[in-house]
Amino acid sequence: MKVKLEKYQGEKSGADPKKKPFKMFDVEAFIAPSHPKYQEYMEAANDNEEPKSPGKAELADTDDREAQNTIENYEDIYKSNNHGNEPKPQDIINMAESDPDLSDVELSRIKVQLAYNIKKVAAA
Repeated sequence: MKVKLEKYQGEKSGADPKKKPFKMFDVEAFIAPSHPKYQEYMEAANDNEEPKSPGKAELADTDDREAQNTIENYEDIYKSNNHGNEPKPQDIINMAESDPDLSDVELSRIKVQLAYNIKKVAAA
């Protein structure tokens, strides 16, 4: 199967006018029907969409794995300091707000992930 034909499309200038412009190409790829990406490209061609870029991990909905890991670390710390009691979301927020190593962006991501976790539990 041929995905696209290699064809020179011209040049496109970048943001910096001092640098050379980019050379634009369409690229041809041959994919055997037995290849795992074959079905994905066929579906994309049928939907008139570009296929997904390989190598980019996608998370479900608004799941932020880094923020979730931080939350889990705070939960472990809280449990060890409070005789195994489960922390409430506000306890996690208080711990995150008192952490001098967290930036405002990281704190926001933790709060968003906590809200998402609460919605997941309520929906289950």
